[in-house]
Amino acid sequence: MGATTFSLVLRTFATDAWLADLIVRSSLPPKVTALLVLLAVAACAWVLDAFEIIFVIIPIVAPPPIAELGDAQQTAVLLLLALQLSFLQPPIGYAVLMARARMVTPVSSLPLLALMRALAPWVAAQAVITCSVFFVACDGAPIGRSCTVVSRNRCDQ
Repeated sequence: MGATTFSLVLRTFATDAWLADLIVRSSLPPKVTALLVLLAVAACAWVLDAFEIIFVIIPIVAPPPIAELGDAQQTAVLLLLALQLSFLQPPIGYAVLMARARMVTPVSSLPLLALMRALAPWVAAQAVITCSVFFVACDGAPIGRSCTVVSRNRCDQ
C-alpha cells in the first residue's frame, strides 16, 4: 500500500518523467549512464526493501537504460544482480541484517571487519557475474563489440 501511494505521488508530480528525461538526456555514454542507474538502484537498497525497489524505483529508472542499451533482458538481469549485490553489502545490507538478527551469539561480538571478510567471496563472485553481464553485450559477443537490436539480435562483426 505504501509503495503504491509513493509511486502515485511521484507520478502526480511528474518526478518519473523528470528522472527519465534526466537519464535519457545525459551526455554520458550509454554504458556509463546505465552504470550510474545501477549504482542508484543499489544505493536505494540501503534504505528500501526489495518490494519497494521493484514496485517503485525500477518502473521509474529502468526504461531509459533499456532504450539506451537496447537489450531489455540484459538490463533486467543487471538490475536484479545490482539488487542482490546491494543486499549483501555490510553493515546494513538487508541480507546481512537478517543474518545478524538470527545469530546465536550477540551481534556486538562480531566486528564489521570479520563480517566483511566472511562476505568477501560471495560479494566478489556476485561482482564478477555482474561485470560479465554488463560488459558482454549479447549472444556471447566479446567485450568491445556492439550489439544492434534487430529482428534476430545479432552482434556486429
